[in-house]
Amino acid sequence: MRILCVEGNKTFRSILEQQLVLEGLHCHCLPKGENGLEAARQLAFDFVCVSMFPEDMQATHFIKELRKIPTYQHTPVVLFTSEYNEQALTEVLKAGATEVFHRSDLEELITFVRRYNSRYEPLIGSVLYVEDSLVQQQAISHILKGVGLDVMCVASAEEGWELFKENTYDLLIVDVVLTGDMSGIRLVNNVRRQCGDHGDVPILAVSAYDEPSRRIELLNRGANDYICKPVLQDELIARVRGLIGQKRLLEQIRLEQANTLHRFEFLDSATELPNRKMLLQILEQEMARAVKHGYFSAFLYVDLDSFKAINDTLGYDVGDQLLRMVAQRLMRIKRREDSLASLGGDDYALVLSELTNDRSLAADHCRGVADQIQRALSRPFEIDGKIVHTEVTVGMVLFPLHQTSSLEVLRQGETAFEQARLQSANRVSFFSSEMQRQAEQRFTLQMALRHALRHQQLEVYYQPIFAPNQQLLSMEALSRWRHNGEMIPPDLFINVAEECGLIHELGDWVIETVAENVQRWERLGLPDSFEGVAVNISPYQLLRERFSLHLIKRLDELNLSNDLLKIEITENALIANVERTSKQLERLRARGIRVSLDDFGIGYSSLSYLQGLPVDQLKIDRSFVWNMQANPAAMAIVQTIINMGQSLSMQVVAEGVETREQMDRLVAMGCHGLQGFFLQTPMPLLETEHFLQSVRPGLANPGA
Repeated sequence: MRILCVEGNKTFRSILEQQLVLEGLHCHCLPKGENGLEAARQLAFDFVCVSMFPEDMQATHFIKELRKIPTYQHTPVVLFTSEYNEQALTEVLKAGATEVFHRSDLEELITFVRRYNSRYEPLIGSVLYVEDSLVQQQAISHILKGVGLDVMCVASAEEGWELFKENTYDLLIVDVVLTGDMSGIRLVNNVRRQCGDHGDVPILAVSAYDEPSRRIELLNRGANDYICKPVLQDELIARVRGLIGQKRLLEQIRLEQANTLHRFEFLDSATELPNRKMLLQILEQEMARAVKHGYFSAFLYVDLDSFKAINDTLGYDVGDQLLRMVAQRLMRIKRREDSLASLGGDDYALVLSELTNDRSLAADHCRGVADQIQRALSRPFEIDGKIVHTEVTVGMVLFPLHQTSSLEVLRQGETAFEQARLQSANRVSFFSSEMQRQAEQRFTLQMALRHALRHQQLEVYYQPIFAPNQQLLSMEALSRWRHNGEMIPPDLFINVAEECGLIHELGDWVIETVAENVQRWERLGLPDSFEGVAVNISPYQLLRERFSLHLIKRLDELNLSNDLLKIEITENALIANVERTSKQLERLRARGIRVSLDDFGIGYSSLSYLQGLPVDQLKIDRSFVWNMQANPAAMAIVQTIINMGQSLSMQVVAEGVETREQMDRLVAMGCHGLQGFFLQTPMPLLETEHFLQSVRPGLANPGA
């Protein structure tokens, strides 16, 4: 594009010329208006820039004289000025200026010129032109071919319709009045009845009559634009460029929408890895290839441990970054022929393709990859200046081994993962049919537990804790479930509740039941030595953001004295997230609710940890009590815990007391409280109330 620039200021003229040349434009700069008019008469310029005051005349006079030149009646003319005078600007615009720019807005002027210049870029596309005048066909096609378009000309709407059905075009130009049975308007109607993108082709209608009613009818019938004969070259090019540009923009939008839908449908948003839906397709294809060629492939289900705690403590942004960094490390482990996918959250899937036709060698390779994964992900991650540690659990499946679908392989991988999480020391496990049977049993148990909670089919048992003088100190509330006539082990159904999210509902039910019972006992009268009832709290409950606030609010609603309730948490649950858990416990202690640390001695607490923890009581794990008589080391550990508790002003309770010898030894060692079958077994509610009546004077009956 050629630009004429008339500017009296030498410095600004030089700057403007440099900027336009950088845009790849040919710029002819002159200081005087008369020089500019003379150049315009001799040369063809596509764009004109003029300052308010060239050296020899005002811009208003220059523009008026320029517009008198026939070839410059429609050429864009922009004015740049250092001051805005409303009257002067009005006169300039009346004289024929296209736009006005301040000298400080040079970047805006360049942008304006750049966009205008885009009109001169070659067009790419194909045009179907329906016109029964041969002269008109030749004239229009010559113009369109001159800007880079491929043009197919036909003389009738019937011919045009047949060609349109067989080919794809970027633009249809059709004369409204045509010889033959089909009119141009009918052809427009036929095109718009086409299904899909084929019927969206832009249509430019051509007519010799410039009547408003005719224009409105054509636009309503589906034409995108309208042009009248005789057709002007610049107008035709401008309208064609606009219509094809709109079509390209629509195609780009549709492509982006399709890509977005594909990402939503088949890719995980956090990691950009294939999601579960795409993974199932990948597995289906791999299974077919493995069967056809007689080799084994493998599916690895990879889960990050403690990811929820990381998310809760460090925030979701850190969690999302961790997921992406884990994906990057896994990508470095997989081979080119393998596939990595995200199963949502902190779960990943790795499909190992074409391992070998030897099952044992395939299993060995699978174990080796699982070991690589564990080593790669055990290295710390640095995210936003924080060091994040994580470990993984891996479930593995070889296929094809009687699997009938990709969904079955995926389920077997999940089952193997669950088995590794619960039972495997190195947190890696292969799928087996026994695992499947156990998984089905656990699922059945989940459904039964959900039903039992809804229908109040669980019970709370109570086991007393005694002082060395055999006075009743407190009780521990224990959940019990009788299902199909037999007692389900508490460890089993509580673990199931944690897995399926029922632990919160179960925990709320236990607290409400205990509160109701304690209120009744309080009315009937409790021993003076009684310090309350301890309720076990799951680590999953502690991870809930508002657990402590929820508990305090519920106790207020139940009107229970806070000093009659203790909560018990395990040592490992506390240490796993010290900072967050401590805040929850401090809030509870401030309201008079005491805290007991259960299973103490088997975790990783240290004296430095204990000094700052909001804990009132330590409960020595039963394994040390049981081994105390036969193992001097266990005896030393028990004595150390008792001494530690006393030095920190904490009560120390020994659980698992099953013999008189154990009881006597613990009393001699200075243990504050005793709990175990030798003293009293856990009791259902009615038996507990009879027991309370018997000890109301303050004495128990050990060995009963």
